[in-house]
Amino acid sequence: MFASVRELLETWFASFPAEAQADVRSRFRSADQAEYLGAFWEIYLHEVHCRLGFDLHRDPTVPETSKRPDFLVRGDGRRFYLEATVVTYSRFEAAQRRRDGLLVDLVNEAFDPDFAVFMGTAAAGPTTPRRSEVVEPIQEWLSGFDWETERALVEQGQHNRAERTFTPRDSVLTLQPYPKPPQSRGDPSFPTVAAGPTQGGVVDEASHIYSDLHDKASHYGRPDHPFVIAALCLRDFVEDRDIDAALYGPEVFRIPILPEGGAGTAYVDREPMGLWQRGTEQRATRVSGVLTAIGLGPYFVATMPLTLWTNPWASMPLEAELPWRTVSGDLASNRLVTADATRQPHEILGLPPDWPPGRPFD
Repeated sequence: MFASVRELLETWFASFPAEAQADVRSRFRSADQAEYLGAFWEIYLHEVHCRLGFDLHRDPTVPETSKRPDFLVRGDGRRFYLEATVVTYSRFEAAQRRRDGLLVDLVNEAFDPDFAVFMGTAAAGPTTPRRSEVVEPIQEWLSGFDWETERALVEQGQHNRAERTFTPRDSVLTLQPYPKPPQSRGDPSFPTVAAGPTQGGVVDEASHIYSDLHDKASHYGRPDHPFVIAALCLRDFVEDRDIDAALYGPEVFRIPILPEGGAGTAYVDREPMGLWQRGTEQRATRVSGVLTAIGLGPYFVATMPLTLWTNPWASMPLEAELPWRTVSGDLASNRLVTADATRQPHEILGLPPDWPPGRPFD
């Protein structure tokens, strides 16, 4: 499977503009995942639009600015600029996620012949604790439980509520004991972390998407052709509704207060605080549309769809015929209208629908 993916990427790279190959190659070799996937996103966009019959010119000039978007896309008498961006974690967030991962790895190094753990929280501090500061306290704690007692609770549809909080250095772990299945007792390959950790708090992905798109929206002056931002969304919890909220503003729940007092019928409304609208003012009108992919990586090019979000207030509407699922604003009815894709990714890229061969994620 890996060989098939590597071969495909090498083929795409070979057809990428020669003057940009050195830059893309260096980013492909980067240990920084954002750099690597940013390079992948650019060659993917180049390949998929070439397959649609377009000609792509790299780093085109734009009037009245020295800055250059990634591509000028030309075909069928239509032209538009295309700028690639990756919405991912900041360096600070990525570092924290790595520390959290190391903390979970340390918990997995703990071994008890009879027990695993449910992990409620794994919040790493700025200093990674030593192995002994995590492994030994957990092993000592688990040794105090009786497997037969705890297994009987599981079989009755219950489980031990004896949650324990560990604070190795400035990290925090909350764990509950879980009796291993009978056939796994004594098996060192059975993972210590049987479930978890979970993420607490409110997840706000829309603000990160908005910030990234906002930075790109005015970066190239006033383009003389339609301008599309292609955003690869790699944050864990991104959904279409987050992109929707980033562009048009978040949905809110309103309860009107009646003149005679009391509450009226509650309804869902939208707070116009997105990229394209702030109150009654239209913004980012130079952006004709946003092309998005959520979680797209090299192993998912045959199946992961793209979505084109068109700007209803664009000063230069996008007129090129594109096969993507499209979300557009119907201003007359004040609603979003979705049109299905006319072609699937594997059809455009000339791949089998179950590519790559031997994939384990079906």
